[in-house]
Amino acid sequence: MQTLVLVIADRFMCGSRPLSAASASLVPALEGTLVICVVGITVMSGLLPATAAVGPLGVGSIAIFVFWLVGMRALGRCRDRKDMHLAVPADTSAQPALSAADSPEKGDGLHNASTARNVTIFLAASVVTLVAGVVLEQSGDRLADLMGINGVLFGATVLALASALPEISTAITGVKMKAYTLVFGDIFGGNAFQLILFVLADLLAGQPVLTHEGRANAWIGMIGLVMTAVYVAGILLRKPRRYWGLGADSWAALLIYILGTWGFMLVSARLAGSAASPPPRSRRDTAPPRTARSRTNRRAPVQCAGGGNRQAFRGDRTSGCPAPDGAGTGISRGGCRRRVRAG
Repeated sequence: MQTLVLVIADRFMCGSRPLSAASASLVPALEGTLVICVVGITVMSGLLPATAAVGPLGVGSIAIFVFWLVGMRALGRCRDRKDMHLAVPADTSAQPALSAADSPEKGDGLHNASTARNVTIFLAASVVTLVAGVVLEQSGDRLADLMGINGVLFGATVLALASALPEISTAITGVKMKAYTLVFGDIFGGNAFQLILFVLADLLAGQPVLTHEGRANAWIGMIGLVMTAVYVAGILLRKPRRYWGLGADSWAALLIYILGTWGFMLVSARLAGSAASPPPRSRRDTAPPRTARSRTNRRAPVQCAGGGNRQAFRGDRTSGCPAPDGAGTGISRGGCRRRVRAG
């Protein structure tokens, strides 16, 4: 859902240039590449066994953390390179620049506030966001139970939209401030940073958690990966036009999100059906139970013509007794023929 915020930010762009073509740096493309790599490692880690761990930390969580550290170090070195900066031509169809009287620097906002005040407000807003996130998670889980909605489906749609509200407001504000690189950095950087929290999750759980990822969560990760790849391509190609208020990359990302959500509902329904249906029974389980036969059931007395009795076995090939003259072989005591057991 966080990547979809870029579509909303693109809609608030002024002029004919889309968001991906307005960025004056290639650093957002590198940030998107880092997100693609980290998400790919996350999805692959879900296929590893639980034994692939170093203590309580899974191998996948360690790989995500190491790759994120290396990527952030590389991004830090690339930000000051001159060849990473792009010359963006002026957009004549955009709104005129603000006058000195309307400039934010002359306003009564936080632009003229001291550093200490800005830091205090930033920390206070972060604490409020943290507490609100905990309450949002608990209330959302309870609401999903009351509505009878699958927890993964509810979290990927309703809860994701509610948790993305801070990113939406930040992206819209960044577009109005024309800080387009900051908009991409907020979304891509947040997506990459959230994945390294699996290290903390492993420590709290005492075991790797990515091995319990499941198909539904892997599907969600792949949706974000493909949408990020589309925006990276848009930053590199830099198409200068928008169509019906959105750039071509935003339309492609929106279509991927819609189709991906539809596929996610199918995957969730299939998993729910598999969990509700009983496991298939084997041939041994479907066979009728075999009861123990007693000696009385295995043999029954047969009255022979000669007046003698013998025990006839179940499944004998012959059921009649011979003539009492005892001619031939196979005549037992009492004038009965010995039967050949069929089994």
